[in-house]
Amino acid sequence: MNEKTEKTLNRLAVVRQELAALDSSLALLQAFSTGKLSLQGKGYTRKAETYHQTPADKARLPWTKANLEEQRRLLACELAVLLEYGA
Repeated sequence: MNEKTEKTLNRLAVVRQELAALDSSLALLQAFSTGKLSLQGKGYTRKAETYHQTPADKARLPWTKANLEEQRRLLACELAVLLEYGA
């Protein structure tokens, strides 16, 4: 493994954090969309607790999920490049 500069190490840390956040977002999105998780009892506002998914929300779900997965794929590629070639 090559020695990494501080700039590369900082970027590696950011990319890893962003990947973890995307994984968490995808898991939550999946849980909310399947009804396995709700906001009830989570300390959110009353409006959020009583929210029900609308047809527009359901229509956006595939795009949102695909967008998050694409962001994750691109970050994973960046991570691989940084690990292999980062100076």
